[in-house]
Amino acid sequence: MARIGTYDQDANVSGQDKILGTDSTGATKNYSLNSIGEFFGKNNIIKSNTAFVIKFVNSVNDIGYATISRLGFGGSGTTMVNFTGFLVSKYNSEGDSIEKLVRRVFANEITISNYDNQEIYCNYRVSGISNSEDYPNFLEISVTSAGGSGVFTDNEHFIISVSSIAGDKNYEHDQSSPSATWVVSHNLNKRPSVTVVDSAGTEIICEVQHDSDNQVTLIFDSSTSGKAYFN
Repeated sequence: MARIGTYDQDANVSGQDKILGTDSTGATKNYSLNSIGEFFGKNNIIKSNTAFVIKFVNSVNDIGYATISRLGFGGSGTTMVNFTGFLVSKYNSEGDSIEKLVRRVFANEITISNYDNQEIYCNYRVSGISNSEDYPNFLEISVTSAGGSGVFTDNEHFIISVSSIAGDKNYEHDQSSPSATWVVSHNLNKRPSVTVVDSAGTEIICEVQHDSDNQVTLIFDSSTSGKAYFN
């Protein structure tokens, strides 16, 4: 084999370029840059405090290290905005605990996006995190959708990251049926300011009762429809 310094330097690096190396058995093989990048990405080799990659699985028989599934399982091919909870592994693909990272990321609003096609994504607001009683190596995460596009697909990898919606906590409630009392779950985990408009878009006054950090009751003099904005 010629000395490395005698080879031409590639000025146009592409993902299909290959490098030479040995596998775990000692056999000499070549590896594309794309395959190396994919391995690093899907196995969380490059560490982050705000994101991690995990594989979606459809069946209880497939859960394990570095997997996420719907609470109750199933869901492959289901629209992402219809998910209300996840079962998430506390361990990465190497069997090392990432529970602190998982809890840190899910302490915020999150975005889950397909690793290979980030046009497939959904934003979620997290309403609860707990240890799973049935699956000790997993966390149960309760969520509400904040909008997105696409479906979960069995055995595909997804990026879970702190969402950009985390810095702008607000909620819009649409009350289409007239009522003198609106009970609204905004899930903002705070006691927000409230602005109400009637169906004509005119701002109106009502009594605001903060039932909790995630629910408000609005009381009107008569049956009213319209919108409420929480900031």
